[in-house]
Amino acid sequence: MATPNVGILTNAGKNLIDQVNAGQTKITFSKIIFSSMDNNQLTDDQIKALTTVAPQEIVVNNPEVTLDNNTGETRIRATGNNEALTDGAYVKTYAVYAKDDSGNEILYGITVSPNPNYLPEYDGVTPQAVTYSYKVNISNTSNITFTNSNDVYVSDTDLAEALQPYAKTVDVNQQLDKKVSIADMRKPASDVAGIEEVNAKQDAIVYTPADDSKVVHNTGDEEVAGQKTFDVAPIDKTTGNPYITKDGVPSIPSDVARTGQSQVFTAAQTFSSAPTVTDTTSSKGDNQVALMGDLKSVEASAWHQLDLSNSAGSFKDILLYKIDKDNNNILIIANSKKFESIDGGKPFIDLSNLINNVTSVKGKAFVSYSGDSSDLKSSDLSFSNNIIILYRPSDSNTVLTVGENTPYLIVGYDSLVN
Repeated sequence: MATPNVGILTNAGKNLIDQVNAGQTKITFSKIIFSSMDNNQLTDDQIKALTTVAPQEIVVNNPEVTLDNNTGETRIRATGNNEALTDGAYVKTYAVYAKDDSGNEILYGITVSPNPNYLPEYDGVTPQAVTYSYKVNISNTSNITFTNSNDVYVSDTDLAEALQPYAKTVDVNQQLDKKVSIADMRKPASDVAGIEEVNAKQDAIVYTPADDSKVVHNTGDEEVAGQKTFDVAPIDKTTGNPYITKDGVPSIPSDVARTGQSQVFTAAQTFSSAPTVTDTTSSKGDNQVALMGDLKSVEASAWHQLDLSNSAGSFKDILLYKIDKDNNNILIIANSKKFESIDGGKPFIDLSNLINNVTSVKGKAFVSYSGDSSDLKSSDLSFSNNIIILYRPSDSNTVLTVGENTPYLIVGYDSLVN
């Protein structure tokens, strides 16, 4: 790893110095380069072998070259700014270039910075700058071209030198002699007002003391006369509720329903949602509300008209049915005495909208063949899935005729559709 923040003389630079000291040529420091080239991982020997640096984001030609008469060192200094930058750059390498008297330019010395300075892109208003100095010992200074550039920024060292001469100790002491001492700040007792004088001055002040009877106190019981208004209602700190004062007790409308007692409504009531009945006992009296469960129970045990739209034949009247869920039966009755024009082998009663499968059929009915009546026999009816089928001879005059009593069928099923 390269030695950081130290000027390292390149091999080409050392060779040029040797020639200068031997009086064979003269040296001119031609430029200083500010570069983002990262040389931190190189050794000092690898740095010495370099002949150029790249990229060269900032180039300062003709840097300032001066001689320090106290140390004999030659200082090469330049200030690079960001006026030419279109993108920001981290300056990691500083390079000094030099020429001999024939104009041949070489990479003279390099400084590697482990903590690079950042120069942002130029904003078009105020440039930002970094100043770099490189020092070297050259014995034959008569063969060095010295310059003094006027456009170099002033450094802290320059300011310190310009502020000479410093104030001498005798000057400081002379100023301290003019200070004000503590004794000078004290007044004699005769010039200080006593406590009696202060009290006398206070007694001379005209003011009207507050009437304690008109002041509200934060302790004790007292009555405040007159009506008072508050931006926020006073709060009882024990209950956390606002006080209700005799300045105005809120009244409750007479027609407000109360939850703690029975209510009688004399007019129709509307609700945004259905009232909930919490009393689920079976004996509610004649005036109690019917629950949804009650209505469903009534519906389940009622008689319904059978849908015959998918059944064959033309029936002169309707059929009624009622479902017995406890016994898995459907009771079908007719309130007429005749069902006509039933084709044999076709659906007599279609129950597909009620049940999934018929398991049994029994009942009371009569079959008439050419005017002869006989009891409904098991051979006359058949069932498949959810359809009851009537079989009869091919006699076109054959009809299903019921007797004087109301005909009925009891149809067994395995499960309901819904």
